[in-house]
Amino acid sequence: MQFPPKAIPSKRPFSLLIVVIILLGSYFFSMRGISQEMIRRDELTTLGHIGALEVDSNVMSITDTIASLTTYSEQHPPLYFILANVWGRLFSYHDVTIKLFSVFCGLLAIATLFRLATDIGGVFVGYYSIFIASTSVLFLFYTHDIRQYTLALFLTVAMWLLYFRIIRNLQSVNKMQIALLMVLTAGMMYTHYSTIFILIPIGLYHVVFVPKTKHWWQVTLAFALAGVLFLPWLPTAIIGLGGHSIKIDEGEKLYMPLHALADVSSRFFGNGNSFLFILLMAV
Repeated sequence: MQFPPKAIPSKRPFSLLIVVIILLGSYFFSMRGISQEMIRRDELTTLGHIGALEVDSNVMSITDTIASLTTYSEQHPPLYFILANVWGRLFSYHDVTIKLFSVFCGLLAIATLFRLATDIGGVFVGYYSIFIASTSVLFLFYTHDIRQYTLALFLTVAMWLLYFRIIRNLQSVNKMQIALLMVLTAGMMYTHYSTIFILIPIGLYHVVFVPKTKHWWQVTLAFALAGVLFLPWLPTAIIGLGGHSIKIDEGEKLYMPLHALADVSSRFFGNGNSFLFILLMAV
């Protein structure tokens, strides 16, 4: 089975317009949330890790951001915070500007989801998918949140898109696709630990249903190397997921136990309903 050569058929010139309208609607409601909601405690945590709360003119380095996470927030992988730090360096560390990074990742996620859904079920499935996603309560909330969730969503959808294009065109896989799959998979894990639960059904599908050709082994190697890339952060992740709390001078360090991570992941990917996530994984 081959993907359509184009995600937006040329015989439907209004297709791109519909996608743009949905993206603009998502952008409008995201910006509306930015202007109406105050900074939350979790967002202040993010700003602290990237140096946006510093009163002096010294810019927090990337290594300082990583050190801050390993010291005070082991439950947070570093990729989003590194990129947010770079975003602040390029534009501004003002909280509204940092929020725009989440908006940008959210729009990329919607656009990528359209390509994925169109490749799988056609252009109308693409319309329905991005309409449902862009009107999701959780999505609209997190698109203007100074947290890693929209980046995690974008990387996850992009990985799914690339993976299914690879396995449905196993005869024409190139090294660039394999390398990008490895980077996207590692990026997911370095953005949010909950994405590991998304890799489990993909791994089962890959082992059980995908033909065991030469390119199957290349895809398997890409996933394995992504795991290897995550190894340097694994000790920190184990501490962050250990479910313990340690008293320090500034207060109490909080951790998310593994069972709590599973619950949060199911509600996050189920639009607030764990049952929907379980049903989706079963399907």
